[in-house]
Amino acid sequence: MQVTCCACKASLPRKDCHRNRYNENICRSCQAAGLRFTWRGRLKSLLGRAGLWLGIGLGGLALVLLLTWAFRLLLALDPVALAG
Repeated sequence: MQVTCCACKASLPRKDCHRNRYNENICRSCQAAGLRFTWRGRLKSLLGRAGLWLGIGLGGLALVLLLTWAFRLLLALDPVALAG
C-alpha cells in the first residue's frame, strides 16, 4: 500500500511512514530531519475541534437563556411565591 508524505509529497510504502496525531503520514526521512507535523494538518485539526467547542458553547448559552426566560416568566406570574 502506497501513501503520500504530507511534508515532502513523496509516495512511499506504508511501512516507511508514520501517522501522527494530526492524521498525517510523515516519512522516515522527514522525521529524521526533525519534522513532526505540518502546519496545514495542525490547523485542520484545530478547526475541527473549534466546531465542537462552538457547538458546546452555543448549547450552554441556549440553556442559560432558557433558564433566564423561565425564571422571568415565573416571576411575572407570581412574584410573591418566588420572594419567599
